[in-house]
Amino acid sequence: MNGEYKTRRDPLPLKCLDCGFEWAPPAASVLYVSKNSSTHVCPQCNRTGLETECAYCGKKIYRSKSDVAKSKSGYFYCSIECGNKHKNDLREQNGEWIDSYSTYRRRAFENNKHECMVCGWNEDPRLLEAHHIDSNRENNSNDNLCLLCPLCHRKITLGYYELDVSNKTL
Repeated sequence: MNGEYKTRRDPLPLKCLDCGFEWAPPAASVLYVSKNSSTHVCPQCNRTGLETECAYCGKKIYRSKSDVAKSKSGYFYCSIECGNKHKNDLREQNGEWIDSYSTYRRRAFENNKHECMVCGWNEDPRLLEAHHIDSNRENNSNDNLCLLCPLCHRKITLGYYELDVSNKTL
């Protein structure tokens, strides 16, 4: 090891003594590994995995044999960004509606007053949170979504209070 670190997440610059390759993994992956782990082995000269390509950009990548065997889709990505882009492209091709947090939150704002359904707080609409009335996160219909301030949302989510939709109160 030829670098210094402050926290376990800081990159720790390393240089392979065999091939001269330099890389900077997080300090925790080098300093706090088990005896059987090979995370600190040079990624350039001691690759034990299989060479494959990123399903989105085509970049050559290595994956362990167990990762390849466990894969259900057969797709591998060089980064999270490539994985997200490829998955979104596949959903778009299949005509699937992407019902993520951003879409149901947007629909909650489109169909409700921009204030807390319980206490009426509306000082800063950016802080309002979308809440599923029936607590089923799979049910993203417009009548199941409402807006709550963070405090009321927390009280309801933790079960301290129940939401009475007809009276719009706790």
